[in-house]
Amino acid sequence: MNHIRKTTLAAALMLIAGSACANDIKLGQQLPLTQVKSLTQQVLTIGKGKLRILGVTQEGTMVANELGVVGISYNDVLVSGVSPQQVKDAVHRLGLKPQAAGYYDSTGLSSLRFASLSDAAQARTSLRSALSGASVSLPVQYAEVKPR
Repeated sequence: MNHIRKTTLAAALMLIAGSACANDIKLGQQLPLTQVKSLTQQVLTIGKGKLRILGVTQEGTMVANELGVVGISYNDVLVSGVSPQQVKDAVHRLGLKPQAAGYYDSTGLSSLRFASLSDAAQARTSLRSALSGASVSLPVQYAEVKPR
């Protein structure tokens, strides 16, 4: 993760957490559930789990999982296991409106970026129903990526 991205992420966490605990919250950190609940703006059910939205930044949507672990979603939905053309067709048929889409025939992977985590969660649910046999995920990053 480059320096600008780290700085933006740190600033986002500080804005979300407020001044009292701004320096204490880090990506991947487990917060007390009482603190998570006080910071929560919305709760989304995604599959069998729940994500609490803590705030929205230029980077993405800051969330906490059911254990209180802080993560970030870039509002992406990833689809594999079916052809990218099938995904394109389903996106069109379902009336989904991704902000950006990448369809990669060579890998069989499709990537859809949505304006909000809520839109991404709804798209994930719709695509899972429409594309039997496909793997449809909404990734959340819980740790900073460190080069080896």
